[in-house]
Amino acid sequence: MFLLNNPFSLRLKMQNLSSHIEHVYIAEGVFVRAKEIFYDEKGTQDVIRFFNELDDYRKALIAEGEYYLQ
Repeated sequence: MFLLNNPFSLRLKMQNLSSHIEHVYIAEGVFVRAKEIFYDEKGTQDVIRFFNELDDYRKALIAEGEYYLQ
């Protein structure tokens, strides 16, 4: 149940995304707004930290009675 409510693969990908917005001059009074999206590669230690934090979060929810172990 926890993994369905907290899709870790999506959270991990979203955590590594960043964006940059730039306004490009085309002509007198004409600009284009461009948004670049970047994916920052993370190292092994970053991924380990992510899963440790996710496990701590899961344990906290169980302790609060949000989820039950079966």
